[in-house]
Amino acid sequence: MAHTTVDIADLARWPAETVHQCHSAIVGAIRTSLRIHAPWLIQASIASVQPHQPVNTGDYKRAWKVKNIVDGAMFFNPTVQAGVIDDGRRPGYGVSREGQEALARWAHLHGMDRFDSNLGLRRRVKGRDAQAAQARAVAFLIARAIKARGLPAKNVLRSAQPKITEMVIADVNAAIEKELHAGG
Repeated sequence: MAHTTVDIADLARWPAETVHQCHSAIVGAIRTSLRIHAPWLIQASIASVQPHQPVNTGDYKRAWKVKNIVDGAMFFNPTVQAGVIDDGRRPGYGVSREGQEALARWAHLHGMDRFDSNLGLRRRVKGRDAQAAQARAVAFLIARAIKARGLPAKNVLRSAQPKITEMVIADVNAAIEKELHAGG
């Protein structure tokens, strides 16, 4: 799972009495800012890196969520592939069953379950399961290549983190100013 958190401890640039006085406004601004800005900043970050091949079903892009925590919010992606996409994968590790199923879906979506002569697959299955078996065979070959070569890290969340923090700090500054002017 790829995740980042933003809470009051991260924003230690204000005096303690100001933070104490405006605590609820700050936490609300953090949560609102993450809900508004983080999704489109992540989408821009995903678009800026080369698509993570071969599994690009769109699940990763749609799965980003914001969860409230005690003094702020957490922005995360709970999908199986989030950690692999963001952090990469070292060679030598096998691909999980969920990963092979995702690869098989990708192979089916891209028509790789119909072409066995180009891929050198010798397995012939007749009937209704022919395409599914062919997609699983392609997924197995891709999984072996991933195991042998690994996958490079895309750093999607790390590249979006500075902009997300910048937007949150701007929104928190505005909330503190509004709270201090309304109270004073």
